[in-house]
Amino acid sequence: MESADTQFETERRRLVVEVGSETIPTAFCAKRGIKENEYYVSVNTLHKGEKFNAAKSEAEKYRGERNFSSILADAGSMPFADGTVDELIFNNVFGSFYKNADVLAAFLREASRVLVEGGEIHITEMNTPNFIPDEWFIGGRPDRKSDIKVEANPDYFQQFGLRAKKLSTDENDIKEYRNPFPEYNGFYPIAFTLTLEKTGVP
Repeated sequence: MESADTQFETERRRLVVEVGSETIPTAFCAKRGIKENEYYVSVNTLHKGEKFNAAKSEAEKYRGERNFSSILADAGSMPFADGTVDELIFNNVFGSFYKNADVLAAFLREASRVLVEGGEIHITEMNTPNFIPDEWFIGGRPDRKSDIKVEANPDYFQQFGLRAKKLSTDENDIKEYRNPFPEYNGFYPIAFTLTLEKTGVP
């Protein structure tokens, strides 16, 4: 596994880490792009079989890319020192673990560890948000077609030293970090994006 701890010490930029990409990283196709003052890392969670091979292929393909690296790592144990990452992006990662509360909690705990104070986590779920634990929300579950106001549960995220800044089902907010799947020609009704901020106060 490629080490990331010393890789970004020589020239301080905002360090943006995307977790869970299996092929081309979101930064190359999403609206936000890679900004001039950023170094962007795609952390491919370790999979078995074809998905692991795709992740390994991507890591090799983008090796040496300016302002970008792709590495193989476990999202529950990322190769970054404490308080070194400015922004974390999770695209369709949490919903893939089918309400495994321990795994989801481990991801959030690890995300909080690597984030700088005031750093942000952007979580976007497109096709599996109903697998997210109910404890994440107050007032129901995110639904783009519903008039019911749903909020992120502050007590749940506070245990990880995180504060919920914004929960949105707005299409423009979702597009900021994830383009819609073209084969579905749009967004799922239950798609959402959630922004969390590290406060450091559990």
